[in-house]
Parts: sequence; structure tokens; C-alpha cells
Amino acid sequence: GYSVERTEKIASEQEELSKTMERLRYFDRLPLKLRPRQFAFMHIGKTAGTSFHHLISDYMPNALIHNGSPEQYDRIRDDELEYYDVLMGHFSFFHSLKFRKNRYLVTFLRDPVDRVISNYFFLRGWTGLVDDTNRQMVESAKQHSFRDFLTSESPQVRTVVENHQTYFCGADWRAPRDIEPKVV
Repeated sequence: GYSVERTEKIASEQEELSKTMERLRYFDRLPLKLRPRQFAFMHIGKTAGTSFHHLISDYMPNALIHNGSPEQYDRIRDDELEYYDVLMGHFSFFHSLKFRKNRYLVTFLRDPVDRVISNYFFLRGWTGLVDDTNRQMVESAKQHSFRDFLTSESPQVRTVVENHQTYFCGADWRAPRDIEPKVV
């Protein structure tokens, strides 16, 4: 084995290396202007988010990225999110309260009418997984005219046609809407 002095020296060197690695943690993964902040992209559906997601992934290939669903952001703990350089997904503003305090929070907004029209046609053509989180929206879009989709009383449909971007940025886009549906 090693002498006590040698063991202490190795432990000291390992501790120093660990401190140096922590200081350099962000420097090989993130652009200079982003360090050491966390970059959070709140992806509001049908607002160019998928294109931006790919751009970020390509621009920061070494970043530790968490791309989660709202339900995943509901369950994940603050200390687990702390580890990531980049957070992306359809999370709402209230989820961002779990993120690092030192962060950039970015989103895109779109003309609300254009976004709802785009969302309707997106859901009509949906070929992905249909589950409890999207079933009412997908079925309503596939089975109804645009006008009937807009006036649907389905709680899920209401979340995507009624003040969707406002709820995203102010609370939780999945929150129930207590207003009578109206055609604009």
C-alpha cells in the first residue's frame, strides 16, 4: 500500500481536481455568454418551438439537456433539474420556479388566432401516441369542423383554444377554463 503521506497527497490532489472540474463544469458545454446560467426554453405548441429545439440541440451539442413533458416537470425535483444546462419542453411558468434562479427563460409567441388554426390542423393530422393527456384534443380535432372544435366544451380542447399562451406564461396551460366558450 501507500504511506499515510502519499494517501493524503492523493486525496488532496483529488479534492483539488474535483474543485477545478466543478469550476469548469459549464465551460466545455455552453456558449461563453450563457455560462453558468441555465437556459430554459418554454415550448408553447405551434410557435416555432420544434425548430428552435433542434437549433439549440445543434448549437450546444455537449450541453446536458432535459426535454420533458408537463407531467415529467410536475414530478421532477428542483435538485434534479439543477444538474441540467438546458431545460426544454411544454412546461408552464410555474414549473420554471423549480429551475436555477440564475437562468435565461425563453419562449416564442404567435398570433393567437394563427396558433389555434395551426394547432387544430396539427391535431387533425396527429399520428403519435394518444393517451389521457391529449385524447380529447385529438379526437375532437379529427371528428369535428374547426368551428365545432372552437366551441367544444371539452376541458382539454378549451386549454388549447382559450388564452393558451397566457396560461403558459402566467401559470399552467393545463388549468381548467371557467369561461363559456365563444367563437370570435
